[in-house]
Amino acid sequence: MLQSAWRGGDTGIGATLAGELPERLRVRSRVRLIFVLKVDAATRMKPISTMKDQIACSIRAYVELLGLTCDTVVMNQDKASALGLPLRVSPPPR
Repeated sequence: MLQSAWRGGDTGIGATLAGELPERLRVRSRVRLIFVLKVDAATRMKPISTMKDQIACSIRAYVELLGLTCDTVVMNQDKASALGLPLRVSPPPR
Protein backbone atom coordinates (compact mmCIF):
# COMPACT_ATOMS: atom_id res chain seq x y z
CA MET A 1 0.00 0.00 0.00
CA LEU A 2 2.80 2.42 0.86
CA GLN A 3 4.59 1.64 -2.38
CA SER A 4 1.41 2.28 -4.38
CA ALA A 5 0.79 5.56 -2.61
CA TRP A 6 4.39 6.75 -2.92
CA ARG A 7 4.95 5.75 -6.54
CA GLY A 8 1.44 6.12 -7.87
CA GLY A 9 0.28 9.29 -6.15
CA ASP A 10 -0.53 10.81 -9.52
CA THR A 11 -2.85 7.93 -10.49
CA GLY A 12 -6.38 7.60 -9.18
CA ILE A 13 -5.72 4.52 -7.07
CA GLY A 14 -2.37 5.79 -5.76
CA ALA A 15 -3.89 9.16 -4.87
CA THR A 16 -6.77 7.44 -3.07
CA LEU A 17 -4.37 5.27 -1.09
CA ALA A 18 -2.18 8.28 -0.25
CA GLY A 19 -5.24 10.13 0.99
CA GLU A 20 -6.01 7.29 3.42
CA LEU A 21 -2.56 7.41 5.00
CA PRO A 22 -1.61 9.62 7.94
CA GLU A 23 -0.01 12.80 6.62
CA ARG A 24 3.50 11.89 7.79
CA LEU A 25 3.37 8.68 5.72
CA ARG A 26 2.22 10.33 2.50
CA VAL A 27 5.82 11.11 1.59
CA ARG A 28 8.45 8.45 1.04
CA SER A 29 10.09 7.62 4.36
CA ARG A 30 11.90 4.86 6.19
CA VAL A 31 9.53 2.29 7.67
CA ARG A 32 9.92 -0.56 10.14
CA LEU A 33 8.26 -3.82 9.18
CA ILE A 34 7.59 -6.11 12.13
CA PHE A 35 6.55 -9.71 11.53
CA VAL A 36 5.43 -11.83 14.47
CA LEU A 37 5.60 -15.61 14.19
CA LYS A 38 3.05 -17.66 16.08
CA VAL A 39 4.67 -20.29 18.25
CA ASP A 40 3.16 -23.48 19.60
CA ALA A 41 4.37 -26.32 21.80
CA ALA A 42 6.48 -27.85 19.01
CA THR A 43 8.24 -24.62 18.03
CA ARG A 44 8.83 -23.61 21.66
CA MET A 45 10.95 -26.72 22.10
CA LYS A 46 13.35 -25.99 19.26
CA PRO A 47 15.02 -22.78 18.14
CA ILE A 48 13.25 -21.09 15.27
CA SER A 49 16.15 -18.79 14.44
CA THR A 50 16.81 -20.49 11.08
CA MET A 51 13.21 -19.99 10.01
CA LYS A 52 13.28 -16.36 11.21
CA ASP A 53 16.49 -15.74 9.24
CA GLN A 54 14.99 -17.22 6.05
CA ILE A 55 11.83 -15.15 6.41
CA ALA A 56 13.78 -11.95 7.11
CA CYS A 57 15.99 -12.58 4.06
CA SER A 58 12.95 -13.07 1.81
CA ILE A 59 11.31 -9.92 3.13
CA ARG A 60 14.48 -7.86 2.63
CA ALA A 61 14.77 -9.12 -0.96
CA TYR A 62 11.16 -8.17 -1.73
CA VAL A 63 11.58 -4.76 -0.07
CA GLU A 64 14.69 -4.15 -2.16
CA LEU A 65 12.79 -5.01 -5.35
CA LEU A 66 10.19 -2.40 -4.41
CA GLY A 67 12.86 0.18 -3.70
CA LEU A 68 11.71 0.74 -0.12
CA THR A 69 13.93 1.88 2.70
CA CYS A 70 13.07 -0.05 5.82
CA ASP A 71 14.16 -2.07 8.80
CA THR A 72 12.80 -5.59 9.04
CA VAL A 73 12.25 -7.33 12.36
CA VAL A 74 11.04 -10.93 12.70
CA MET A 75 10.27 -12.24 16.17
CA ASN A 76 8.14 -14.84 17.89
CA GLN A 77 4.97 -13.93 19.74
CA ASP A 78 6.58 -14.38 23.16
CA LYS A 79 9.20 -11.72 22.41
CA ALA A 80 6.58 -9.43 20.85
CA SER A 81 4.43 -9.67 23.98
CA ALA A 82 7.46 -9.04 26.19
CA LEU A 83 8.22 -5.89 24.16
CA GLY A 84 4.65 -4.70 24.63
CA LEU A 85 3.51 -4.98 21.02
CA PRO A 86 -0.28 -5.09 20.82
CA LEU A 87 -1.13 -8.58 19.61
CA ARG A 88 -4.56 -9.91 18.79
CA VAL A 89 -5.11 -13.62 18.43
CA SER A 90 -7.47 -14.53 15.61
CA PRO A 91 -9.18 -17.90 15.42
CA PRO A 92 -7.79 -20.24 12.76
CA PRO A 93 -9.58 -20.19 9.38
CA ARG A 94 -12.12 -22.91 8.81
